[in-house]
Amino acid sequence: MTVSGLSGGSNADEARALLGDVPWTEAPPAVVSAHTLVLVGAPDDALDAAARDLAGCRFDEGCGVIHLSGVRGLEALCPLEEASVTVGAFHPLMSFPTHEPPGQDLGGALVAIEALAPFDAWLTELARKMGGSPFSLGAGSRAAYHLGAAAAGNGILAVLELSCAALRSAGVPQDQALRGLGLLMSGALSNASEKGIPEALTGPVARGDVQTLGRHLAAMEESLPGHRELYLALVRGLAAVCEQRSDDRTSGAVQNWLGEVDP
Repeated sequence: MTVSGLSGGSNADEARALLGDVPWTEAPPAVVSAHTLVLVGAPDDALDAAARDLAGCRFDEGCGVIHLSGVRGLEALCPLEEASVTVGAFHPLMSFPTHEPPGQDLGGALVAIEALAPFDAWLTELARKMGGSPFSLGAGSRAAYHLGAAAAGNGILAVLELSCAALRSAGVPQDQALRGLGLLMSGALSNASEKGIPEALTGPVARGDVQTLGRHLAAMEESLPGHRELYLALVRGLAAVCEQRSDDRTSGAVQNWLGEVDP
């Protein structure tokens, strides 16, 4: 696949550095050449406007348009229906905090695909060629899918910030805290993949050790009062995970403790 042109956005220089000296315009072209795949990388809240702009183009035979949003489906490209353009949604489940590519391919990342046949099969093959793991995602499932993606890709950073803040308050330098916690979290994810989430759980909630939870809370109220609500929410979530274990004998004690400290 060859990139033949870029349009819109404010990062033309970065795009050229990555893709080569390809033509760039501030607005979509008047005519889209035959058998061209148009990739729309607009933010979710700008996707409707981007689709309306594209609807003003003339598409030659065999063109397709896909967007990269995780939470929007084919409805985001409705303005293109009258242009008889094949449309689809193609969402790699990866984090892109900068404009730099994460690697040469998708590294096995999930790719959520929504499109009608036979375009869905073509997008599935494209995802595989890019090193992804494609699956079909229905229109009514996108909000739940994106919730899971956002919780894993972004919510985990709130947990990491809480953990780093606690280690810093104990005198651990930030760089060492990040390295050590990164290894710990990687190990937990590996255990969850191998054993399942409930069986991978360790620590005071899994043991029903409310004395240790009380010590955590006391330390937090002394040094990190702004994190109390998040910590208690995490304990509640972990207690719910414990309830999924066949040998659970601890979640009741933790729930009672939560009722006492946060009625």
